[in-house]
Amino acid sequence: GAVGGGTAFGRASANTALSSLVLGSEGCLGVVTSAIVRVKPLPAATEHQSVVFPDWESGAAWMREVARLPAALRPTSCRLMDNKQLELSRAIREGKASHGLLRSVVQAAALRLNGINLATATAATLLFEGTREEVAVQKRVLSPLV
Repeated sequence: GAVGGGTAFGRASANTALSSLVLGSEGCLGVVTSAIVRVKPLPAATEHQSVVFPDWESGAAWMREVARLPAALRPTSCRLMDNKQLELSRAIREGKASHGLLRSVVQAAALRLNGINLATATAATLLFEGTREEVAVQKRVLSPLV
């Protein structure tokens, strides 16, 4: 039969409907009885890259451009970090580095020369995976967008 969904509040988890207790991966009475696991070999090449933007709007516009690329030419992972996430990432990385303060000052100066203020900056983190040739093509296709 049909299972009704939704509530007056728009969230299925906000009510006690029977369907939300049993169905879905978050159903508290449901039990997963089988699963399909696909195993793939590790990629021959894995590369990381990041791109810094002056603000969220610039980063979001860039992400839309990346999304327009054919799937085979897009990075394996492409994630936009807001300023708070970027600050946390920098703080964690600088805590591990032996020359954290000097490196931080040099990076901030280089970014300012390119018109990027760290108080409003955002960044996209990129992961490229595949054969060496596939990774090279993905990076080459993405470079005009940077």
